[in-house]
Amino acid sequence: TLFRSLIIRPTTPLPVVVKTSPLERSTKVNYFDPISFTFNQDVDPNLLKLSSIPEENWQLKPLNTKNVSFSSAQYLQVNTGYNLTLTYNNQPIHR
Repeated sequence: TLFRSLIIRPTTPLPVVVKTSPLERSTKVNYFDPISFTFNQDVDPNLLKLSSIPEENWQLKPLNTKNVSFSSAQYLQVNTGYNLTLTYNNQPIHR
């Protein structure tokens, strides 16, 4: 006898970014400061990824269950705008 079971779990809503530092579209930002995100729910930091144009190597630092920061492995380029995309479990949650 072959028996298969299927368990359907409700989808977990994606986290929502409720605060960033620096604020979006900020200018004259200190390129030594990390970029931080605050979420509306607990997040698994292992599922977060930050990508940018121009490309940088971002290093994640969890601050607590709802806050993380990213720092560039190298100094950010002076007088350069960065387009950031934050993904959670490979799904974009903030641009």
